[in-house]
Amino acid sequence: RDLHLQLEYALFCAHLLALPFTCGLPHPQRAVDFAGYTPLELVPGPSPFSDKLVCDPASLMDVCEGAARVLLKNEYALEMLPMMSMHQFVAREVLKDPIAYANASAWKIRACIKASLLSDAFALLRDLHRGKGLPELIGVERPPQGEEGLPVETHVAFRTLDPPDTEGNQAALQAVVDMELPAGLMDK
Repeated sequence: RDLHLQLEYALFCAHLLALPFTCGLPHPQRAVDFAGYTPLELVPGPSPFSDKLVCDPASLMDVCEGAARVLLKNEYALEMLPMMSMHQFVAREVLKDPIAYANASAWKIRACIKASLLSDAFALLRDLHRGKGLPELIGVERPPQGEEGLPVETHVAFRTLDPPDTEGNQAALQAVVDMELPAGLMDK
């Protein structure tokens, strides 16, 4: 009921979940640099997720989403980015759950939009639509159904320094509009 206390807990949670990224140089050090970053490993040595009694991955993801709701509502989008990278790591590397990874990416996209990081949000959305970064459940990359080879990727970027009505940004916006969700992700 106490909204200030709720915000303080969410900020504390975001800070705690960003701490493992301070343990090594390969991770970004500024919150804004987490916009396009998903870690491949967390800390050297044994995984903290190997014992479910020490750290339950599903509970951790629930906490990330709960804190993300509070932080996004209170305009703390940048503070969300390291926490959402942790969410993506747990979904992809620990649970290997493509739907949880897509959900974590969607939260990160919301945070990027709220923080005016539109080029990062666009890149995340494009990668999510193409399935880039999703956990490999079968271990090999397959071509789309009915095709023999993988589609050629075209790079379209939204330039935040240019107005939205410039030719390059219009192409980027049109690419988002033309995207079709795979049948498995559509609501029934």
